[in-house]
Amino acid sequence: MIGPVARMRNGPSVTVDPFVQMPDTISDNELADAVRAALWRSRIIPDLNLREAPLPTNPALEAAGVKSLSAFHRGARLIAVSADGSLIRVIPTVNRGARGGFEHLEPVIISETASSAELGDALTRALVLCK
Repeated sequence: MIGPVARMRNGPSVTVDPFVQMPDTISDNELADAVRAALWRSRIIPDLNLREAPLPTNPALEAAGVKSLSAFHRGARLIAVSADGSLIRVIPTVNRGARGGFEHLEPVIISETASSAELGDALTRALVLCK
């Protein structure tokens, strides 16, 4: 699954639509293109006043077809990807469960101008490092 994450102005991040279910077999180029599209859709959003507004739905749970964070974490591997205008950070994680979240490991850093094949390779290498 690949999807964008938006950051609120006060810092917390939330998942936003669309999350896309990816096939088990995908080329490095297709994977890189999907990740670049998600990075493009990631953005800053206004802060949510959670005391006055209902909690937003979690598109990652919906795309995975589960109703709880515990079910989502069961067997999940996560790669966090961020871009700052010149570099892309591909960050493998350790799954600590619904309560512990995903702990970041050392990032794989490549140029934002890297080819789709190079980005796809970095993503594949990071996925192997996930626990």
